[in-house]
Amino acid sequence: MKIINFVVAMVLGFSAAVLIVGSLYAVSYAAYNYFSPRYVAVDNKVFHSSQQYTDGIRRDFADMEQSYAMASKDQKAALVAVMRDRFSSSRELLSDNEKDFYDRVVSN
Repeated sequence: MKIINFVVAMVLGFSAAVLIVGSLYAVSYAAYNYFSPRYVAVDNKVFHSSQQYTDGIRRDFADMEQSYAMASKDQKAALVAVMRDRFSSSRELLSDNEKDFYDRVVSN
């Protein structure tokens, strides 16, 4: 009789453990299904925001590059100071040609 009680207790214990693990898995899956669209939405928003920032930096640089080409000597000195201040921290966002122009202008 002790052996039967032991086997029944083991089977019930194992069944309870499987039920608990299965329940946790189901809750985890439900939470993933609920939150994953929100994570994707945030990732997309961050990507588009950073892409807009990059495009804005490059557009501003192109405008300053064009202004530099038409500026007088005194105006060029002022534009170089503004470029150095504005684009020194975001230089990696510029294209290779823009980086070359930036380096050439700032080093003079």
